[in-house]
Amino acid sequence: MIYRAVTGGRELIARIREELPITPLPPEASFIAWLSSLESLLWGEVVRERKVASLTVVGGRCSLAALPVGEGEGPVLAADLTAVYKNGEELRHASPEDILLFSPASLLWTRSGVREIAVGGAAEGERLDCVYLVRPAARTAEGEDAPLALPEEFVELAAAKLRGEACRLAGEDALCAKWFSDYNAKLESFAAWCDRRRGGAA
Repeated sequence: MIYRAVTGGRELIARIREELPITPLPPEASFIAWLSSLESLLWGEVVRERKVASLTVVGGRCSLAALPVGEGEGPVLAADLTAVYKNGEELRHASPEDILLFSPASLLWTRSGVREIAVGGAAEGERLDCVYLVRPAARTAEGEDAPLALPEEFVELAAAKLRGEACRLAGEDALCAKWFSDYNAKLESFAAWCDRRRGGAA
């Protein structure tokens, strides 16, 4: 389940743009792109929430396009897959060249498109289980304002990152260093919080 802060993305961006003492002030579209990139990075590298879904083999490939996603989640991409199983046996993740070199009976999978994988060792119509990382839906300048994909207590993590990016772009080195230092400290706290929720080391 994607975290949903009370604070909206555009709400946070408007507050930051009002507060920042820099010239020129980057356009709203830049802040939206930075925020979208940050949310994707945090979910892929820090939160790392996994889900399992079933895929059907058609012509040696499995499409991810029809996989259902929850509220606030982005579409499942081939890059989000971490494992593929056939009847409980894990298929080896391989390069596209390996799929061509190995026997068709070899249990292999590789990314063959943005939302598709190629598989070896699975029959037509066979069902495979895939494990993938959940990511929030990408933000766009035209899209409606969505809540931040963070717990409310970590909204300032995103704020520090956005302030740092804006100051970097404006050539304000001292402010940039200050905000990125703040971001890194908050990122460590968020990573520790995520570890505790997963039952890992704090």
